Amino acid sequence: METMKTDHSRRDQIDFENLGFGEEFSDHMLIMDYRDGEWGPAKIVPYGPIEVFPQCARSTTGRWS
Repeated sequence: METMKTDHSRRDQIDFENLGFGEEFSDHMLIMDYRDGEWGPAKIVPYGPIEVFPQCARSTTGRWS
């Protein structure tokens, strides 16, 4: 699996004894492309923005945005 390490880790700033849900995020994320009914190879990349096409714009409640 392809892995791209971040240049700016925040690991030393995390209090692992007091983690809160949705308060701390990984320095990296896994991404995979889905095309023609199949998943492509997985990649681990530095945490950052993801591309979302307008056709996928739905709220988490399932209502159209």
